[in-house]
Amino acid sequence: MTNKERYHLLHSKLTATHRGIVLNKVLCANLMWKAGGNTDPFGTVRSIAKLLFTFDVTELKTTELKPVLTVFGFYPLRNDHRELMSTVASRLGEGNTYIDTSRWSDRKIKFSPRNILKGLRTGLCGMKGCGLSLKDRLILSSQVTFYCNTIDELLKVDLSNIRKFLCLANTLNLENILTQHLRNLGAKTYSLMEGTYFVQGGDIPINDIPFENLTSHIQLCWGQYSKDEFIKYGYEEGRMEVAGYPKNVECRPMKADNPMRRGVVLLSQYIMDKQNRDLIRMLGRFSDRQEFHLKLHPSLDYDEYSRLASENGMRIIPKSTTVNECIDNTAFDFAIAINSTTYYEALMRGVPCLRYYDGSYTPLAGYDDEFSTPEQYSGLILRIKDLPLADYQTGIDKALRYAVGLGIDEYHRIMLE
Repeated sequence: MTNKERYHLLHSKLTATHRGIVLNKVLCANLMWKAGGNTDPFGTVRSIAKLLFTFDVTELKTTELKPVLTVFGFYPLRNDHRELMSTVASRLGEGNTYIDTSRWSDRKIKFSPRNILKGLRTGLCGMKGCGLSLKDRLILSSQVTFYCNTIDELLKVDLSNIRKFLCLANTLNLENILTQHLRNLGAKTYSLMEGTYFVQGGDIPINDIPFENLTSHIQLCWGQYSKDEFIKYGYEEGRMEVAGYPKNVECRPMKADNPMRRGVVLLSQYIMDKQNRDLIRMLGRFSDRQEFHLKLHPSLDYDEYSRLASENGMRIIPKSTTVNECIDNTAFDFAIAINSTTYYEALMRGVPCLRYYDGSYTPLAGYDDEFSTPEQYSGLILRIKDLPLADYQTGIDKALRYAVGLGIDEYHRIMLE
């Protein structure tokens, strides 16, 4: 059974609802994690102990909420995502209330025997025969209980005046609960994107979640590319709106006479671990003539990748440095990405960006800049160095408008008019 098939099995078996909230939508990321055979990152005891807690939703209770509510989800370590969401909220100005739930505590004690029993029935008993170990089913039971506790707390908050709701990722956890709840209350719900969504091949369930688990009424797409991908997946065109690139960015032109010597390598998330390692080893062959700095995805093992970097003559960019801070064409001559939207961010900042592609996934829309072998890599470096600057810039600008909506800004119109 493939990881995707296993994910679909787990998703179909978790049929419980709680006070009008469909739980397999809330827990889709947890199910994806289990489908890949991953161990829980927080450890067994801490994970099971979640059944005694809930999110502390006090901020929602004590804040005077305007009819447009904008929420950033519980991603305490994702400074780049927080920066994106706060930028959109600031564009909406005083017309919206912005809540950053990453500041919330997920350790407010709540002992609910009813929810504990529901969690055990759903996870421990209901998920038998799915290939999950006893430990995994106990952890899933605890996660179900935790989110049932959170739903109970949220339903105590008066959100009846909310007319429109915008979150970063409507398919995940707390944001999905809020999206479902506000839909049930009659609000119109919208979801942003943390990156460019596109239909990918391969056996990676997380890539399908934005499409399979879409819960908001409207998906806001950065550019026409993602809208086309949702339509290709089977959605009606009316559920997607092109809103434009959501970050504040000072676009820079490509610099003339670029030596292409100092590069930043934008590594992908943990599910692309093999591709990350293969790329590092390939680039290690060039470390005697080029300087490489690795920007790690937050899901990667910092110590392990520090070792890999050292073995291949490379350096690690500090964890606290955001993508915006490390992509700078005065600091780096070029960048390399692995199927990540950071590819676009580098191009916007005047940093030529190459893409490593090993054939195991569907590549992003972009410029003609993919490589698979050392020979292709060195050839691309030479070609970009020799290409007339005006021709290269024209091609990049066209790719960016289609893929990420550069130069488009419809957020105020969509959310406030």
